[in-house]
Amino acid sequence: MGGNVARGQPRPAAYVVMTNTPWEHDLDGPAARSTYLAEGFQIPDFKEDAAFPMLRHAINAREAHFEMHDLMQSIGDHSQIPSTFDGELDVYSFGDAPVRIVVGSRYLFPDMTGRSRVGLVTSATVSESERLMYCAVSFGENEAGVICTYPLSNEELEAYRRHPDTFCGVPSQRKTQAESPLDLYDFFHKSYRQTPKETLLEFMKGWPDQAQFAALEQAELASLYAERLAVSEWRRKDTARP
Repeated sequence: MGGNVARGQPRPAAYVVMTNTPWEHDLDGPAARSTYLAEGFQIPDFKEDAAFPMLRHAINAREAHFEMHDLMQSIGDHSQIPSTFDGELDVYSFGDAPVRIVVGSRYLFPDMTGRSRVGLVTSATVSESERLMYCAVSFGENEAGVICTYPLSNEELEAYRRHPDTFCGVPSQRKTQAESPLDLYDFFHKSYRQTPKETLLEFMKGWPDQAQFAALEQAELASLYAERLAVSEWRRKDTARP
């Protein structure tokens, strides 16, 4: 970029986004993987190697550039060309496709007695290590539900890895591993961001700075509560590591 100064004046800050579409150079070849990255020019808190002394600094930095973080997440989620026009996963669209189990639909399942009956899938999750989908099935309002397992093929597992949030037919919480305190913060914040202020204050009873907590708005208090939980859990995990 020729440095940070041009004609004696500082260059303006800018977001720099780089992407590639390698398949356009080899239409008949195997599908190449696209890449993307974003970097802040003259924006110290929007850089790949940005270091923050405290978790709160990282939270504030991401909030300051939330549009760009959302954009990059969207690029990652939609970087592959769909295989079907109706949005159906390709593994369920061609040839002898298996039956797709989705939340909100009805299928034959064994009930508590082992008898096959039509049941409603109320929730579902995938265990990659077991190569299974676990389905919560309801047969009626006054009957006990059951948990059924559904084996997944290699192709279905690959489809799940590409689309983990919607594989079961409905949007679900993004599954991530907590690799940093910020990941833990996200987990706790999603859990408590809608919690009433009075309930949060009750959870935080006995903590110092009660007067400061009472003066905060609900959103600020939920963020602070999630931050402190994340810091505490990360320290616990760090101490437990061999």
